[in-house]
Amino acid sequence: MRRVPLMLAVSKACTLVRVLCLYDPHLWRVSGAHWQTTLGATDIATNKNSFYKLQLLKHDTKEKYYLFRSWGRVGTKIGGSKTEDYGNRLDDAKDAFE
Repeated sequence: MRRVPLMLAVSKACTLVRVLCLYDPHLWRVSGAHWQTTLGATDIATNKNSFYKLQLLKHDTKEKYYLFRSWGRVGTKIGGSKTEDYGNRLDDAKDAFE
């Protein structure tokens, strides 16, 4: 059986980064771990199921980093997204992610 590396996609809503970079950004990876997480919160009493996603992105050809966030309610169009440009300040982007 051949092993194929896991390829994680940058969220489709992150179109701002694509425009700014003119290249597709990719997920920042350290020691094989991708800097991406999805958090969820469910409230059975109020029938709410929310999510919050973070992705630390790196420009394909430059030392530029971005933090993409998206949030909302599962099964609805309620929510939003935001992309922050950290330039070459990787440590600042990591701090914001954590």
